[in-house]
Amino acid sequence: MQTVDAGATRVARMRIQTLLAVVVGLVLTLAGCSGGLRSRDALDVVPGLPPIVAIDAEGQHSLALAADGRVFSWGDTEGGLGGPAPVDDCADRTPESSTPCRPIPAVVPLPGPAVAISSADDHQAALTADGAVWTWGSDHDPRHATSPERCRGDVPCHVAPIRVPGLPPVTGMSAGTSHLLAVDRDGRVWQWGEVPAPWSTTTCSGEPSYGRDYPCSPDPVVVPGLPAVTSVVTHGTISLAIDTEGGLWSWAPGTSTQLGRTATPTRIPGPDTVAGVATGRDGTAIVGRDGSVWVTGQLTGLPDGDCGRQCTLTPVRELGPGSAMATTGTSGLRVRTADGTVLVRDREGVSAGVTGPPPSSWVPAPEFAGAAMVAHGQQHQLVLTADGRVLARGYNAYGQLGV
Repeated sequence: MQTVDAGATRVARMRIQTLLAVVVGLVLTLAGCSGGLRSRDALDVVPGLPPIVAIDAEGQHSLALAADGRVFSWGDTEGGLGGPAPVDDCADRTPESSTPCRPIPAVVPLPGPAVAISSADDHQAALTADGAVWTWGSDHDPRHATSPERCRGDVPCHVAPIRVPGLPPVTGMSAGTSHLLAVDRDGRVWQWGEVPAPWSTTTCSGEPSYGRDYPCSPDPVVVPGLPAVTSVVTHGTISLAIDTEGGLWSWAPGTSTQLGRTATPTRIPGPDTVAGVATGRDGTAIVGRDGSVWVTGQLTGLPDGDCGRQCTLTPVRELGPGSAMATTGTSGLRVRTADGTVLVRDREGVSAGVTGPPPSSWVPAPEFAGAAMVAHGQQHQLVLTADGRVLARGYNAYGQLGV
């Protein structure tokens, strides 16, 4: 009896120890996932990538263009993002979601080498060397309403990249929240997806990802009222174009006056000739050919104009002439000066995890010094170094840091 009792006691003790180990492991797992598996505050190299020449990020995913023309995608793959390679379930990374994800960069299957990439929240695009635009991800085209391929709720999607029909060879493109832009070799600008109501040919369903229906044109249409254009940029629903003379133009659906926003392209005041422009959720930076930098947006410290800070164009007097380049984040602005210093005006660029209102003046960000490009998702950042490496930091529950 004593032998039996001792054995039973040992078995019971082992069961208790096993149960405790499971509970402790679960607690540690949930604690680790609450901030995203292996989320980090410091920039670190994304492994498994060849030399990279361009990066982009949006939402919870990342995109990179290699020097050999291959396109790599990683992070959140819900909605068809990232192409048809196998994906992992993110349930073990964030207990609140079973979103599919790809924590390791994978090649997007394109028919040829790409020369440009662009990423929006639930769709991505690439421009191949032959001038064709390829897109993949969620598709709100009403012609595909009965498509059996659905990746997010009731929205049709394209897991494999498809070529956009009806476009001549193009030289540049950019993806917005619910539309895309392209500029062709003749300087014409084409837009499809959400468009201002006067140009629309139908109504696209934005449920559930955009939460609204909107006027759209599933086929590319030429944007009216523009001179010959050299480049286009978009973020959200705002579209921007630089013409051959250096003029900056803006248009968008709706009636908001941000950046002179109207359905008809409108010339934006600021520097006489524009060298580059970058726009994000809360602000836009414009660099003149004379090196001047102009900013607008919902940024602390900017003076109000007739329609508030949204449409106030303010020269960055702290920098002076000679500034070389501007980039934007999802919640502010950062500007690279001619000497390589990067100044930021938002909490993300100061340091990860900082709370409180954005700074009301420009703050140096030494971690971005010398960066060839900086890209920002919803909760993570990518940095492209001069030697072609990609660094990442921030939230990582969907594998958007590449690990």
